[in-house]
Order: sequence, then C-alpha cells, then structure tokens
Amino acid sequence: MTPETIKSKEDEFFKDLTSTEMVKYRLVATKDIGNGVKIYSIRPDYDTYYFKSFQGKGPPKKQKICLHFTVGYIKSDVASLSSKESKKGNHHVSVPYVVDRSGRIYELFPDECWSYHLGAHAVGGNEAMSSQSIGIEISNFGPLIYNDGELQSDLRLHEKYCKLSETQYYDEYPYRGRRYFASMTSVQIDAVAALIKYLVNKHKIPMNFKSDDALFTSDAEAVAFRGIFYHTSVRRDKWDWPFTPSLKAVIAKCMNKLI
Repeated sequence: MTPETIKSKEDEFFKDLTSTEMVKYRLVATKDIGNGVKIYSIRPDYDTYYFKSFQGKGPPKKQKICLHFTVGYIKSDVASLSSKESKKGNHHVSVPYVVDRSGRIYELFPDECWSYHLGAHAVGGNEAMSSQSIGIEISNFGPLIYNDGELQSDLRLHEKYCKLSETQYYDEYPYRGRRYFASMTSVQIDAVAALIKYLVNKHKIPMNFKSDDALFTSDAEAVAFRGIFYHTSVRRDKWDWPFTPSLKAVIAKCMNKLI
C-alpha cells in the first residue's frame, strides 16, 4: 500500500467516524491540544481490551511514555489494538493512542488506564513496564526491503510501499539487520511531539528521551527510567523506533530545537 493510498484510507476512516451511519467505533469526544492538533476519543461498544486498575489498587502512576510503530494503516491498526474478547480469552494488548500519517491522534482508552503493549520478556517486565508507561503507536509500515527498484513492507507480505527514488517516504538507517524504514510525515511528527508534550505535562513525566535505541542494560535500569523510551529499548527483536531522522525530528520538536 503506497503512502497516497494510505492517506485516502485514513480520510475514509475519519469520515466514517463522523457519519451518522452505524459504525464500529464511535467518536465520543474531541480535544484540541494546541497548534491545530486534536485528539479524537473513539470507542467500540465494549472495553475488554484494557485494564482500569492495577492489582486492584486503582490506575497505576504513569512514569514513562513508549513509542511504537504499527506496521499497518489506521483502520487495521485500531482494529488490532481494540480486539474484542474471544472464547480463548482476552490478552489485553493495546495502547491509549494511535497517530495516523495525517496527524490525527486517536485515543482508544483513557491514558490513566493501561494494557500490555511491550510483550513477553520485555526488559523490566511486561506488566511493570506496560502499566507504568503510556504507549503511543505511530501508524507506519516500519522496516522496508528493497526489491527491483522499489521498497516493500518487510512485515506485511512484501506489500509495495514506494519507489527507491521517492526518498520523501522513507529513512535509510542500518539497524538490527534492516536498512530502510518508512518515515513519519511532517504533520505526524508535529502531532506526536504535541501529544508527548501534552502527556508529560498531564502526568508530570520528565521530558527526558532515552539517548539511544539500544536495550536498557538491566531490569532495574528500565524500571527506574523516567521519560520517553522506545520498543527497541526493551525488546531486542523489535525495530520501533530506531534513531532515524523521523525520530530525531520528534525529539527536536519536543525540546524546541532546530534540526
């Protein structure tokens, strides 16, 4: 799926939310967080994909923010992050926020609540780190592979993304065996930065970005960390986020620096 097609799919998803017809997700609230960036709170008719308390003691205190990418586009992203409980049980794997390429921020559940978003064997522990952190999924195709003049999704059945000559759509950054990564759009960078600023202010989280995309060196370091980290910080088998120009641009926006 090309960036142009993704844009049309995003617009279609948003239009469906604001239509009067019956849709799976309801737009329940809109919040302006400044500079034209808005959070759209959307909900299905169930809430079994997240937890409202931690170990029966109410919502956990938020000490961190974790950045992910989805390896998809907004409709499939939201569907997978709000899957309904099945007969096999519900694994509660989700995040409160997803940011699409058009700069729209979707809130899937209140950020005081939590859900597993880091995975088994995460440094620091999946439950401890997931409950302490606010996950932000950035709608993005992730790692790309080269094939005959074009870049294809490495994790989506080699689906075409863009031509190698269309450098505006990807970042080249050798990392963990991959070389190309789908980049964020400029409006997506602005929205992610605005959301981070909003959350650190709301939850009193330090504006402290982990300085690299390597793993935390120990469980103790991970749990003690306060600030913004990446899925790569706790899982050696993940690529979200490497220190590409896109991530550096988000950090620079948050720190009010020019790049």
